[in-house]
Amino acid sequence: MPHTNSVSMNTPLERNLEKLGLSEKEAKVYLATLELGQATVQHIAKKAEVQRPTTYVILDSLMKNGLVTTAESGKKTLFSAESPEQLDRLLEKEKADIALKHTYLQEIIPELKALFNLTENRPKVKFYEGKEGIIAMQEEFLRLAETVTEEIVGFTPLDELLRVFPNYESTYSKERSNKKLRNKVIYTRAEGPLTGATSENVLREARYIPKDKFPFTSSVTVYGQDYLVLISYGEQLLGVTIQSNDIASSFRVIFNLAWDAAEQYNQ
Repeated sequence: MPHTNSVSMNTPLERNLEKLGLSEKEAKVYLATLELGQATVQHIAKKAEVQRPTTYVILDSLMKNGLVTTAESGKKTLFSAESPEQLDRLLEKEKADIALKHTYLQEIIPELKALFNLTENRPKVKFYEGKEGIIAMQEEFLRLAETVTEEIVGFTPLDELLRVFPNYESTYSKERSNKKLRNKVIYTRAEGPLTGATSENVLREARYIPKDKFPFTSSVTVYGQDYLVLISYGEQLLGVTIQSNDIASSFRVIFNLAWDAAEQYNQ
């Protein structure tokens, strides 16, 4: 028979049971069953302040964990809590679950690492819009100057560049040379070769190619070992940086081929 005297639920005790792996309602139902001794679902639900249908489900879960047993009394089913020492089974079960999960993890680690490496090796792309965006991009690369040992190489449509950045020579070029970054550039210009394009003052070596024969309107630059930089000077000023050692190295090879071929226009 249920005990007539009861002790109010110990909220801190409930919280400690939750730390062992019980849910809030499982803790309430277990404590109610522990206090009542043998009791029906109706009494346990009332004591735990949990709805009766939910109490049935919780008691079933507690029985599977060895914390509650049942006994028949006439037509009634009575539930009683097992000794609190049985709570240790929760920890043993948790250990077993963790061991099993660890096994599963070891099985899928190689596949997960393959996905991770794929992401790491994938080129990183950034976009910059408008004049201020391009200036921000240039400033970002200047901040990386100390990590760059290779000369900067690229193709530049000079007319388009100076239309957007008329002070380019006294701003970016000057700052680049102050950072001791050498530059090698192949450029086009409608009026022909520019006097002073090659200048040791700004650490630049330049070769001209005819604009009518090579009418490109966007610049392509290889910066360091890892960055390919593209700037479109069309109606929508747009900059794109691609961080990839493979792509940057390949374009540097292409530039070197073009550099040799451009010599014929600079004799």
